[in-house]
Amino acid sequence: MKRIISAYEKGDNYKRALIEYRLTDINFHTEVELLKAGKINELREQLNEW
Repeated sequence: MKRIISAYEKGDNYKRALIEYRLTDINFHTEVELLKAGKINELREQLNEW
């Protein structure tokens, strides 16, 4: 997930769409919504809790 966040922060729109699609596909809806909203730090905090 940390690699996904890193790729997402680089701003490649194609990779963003692919990441969102794959995360949704594997039922990570909450994480996708955080990414779409630009709440990268909140997602990082969630990862630390896992």
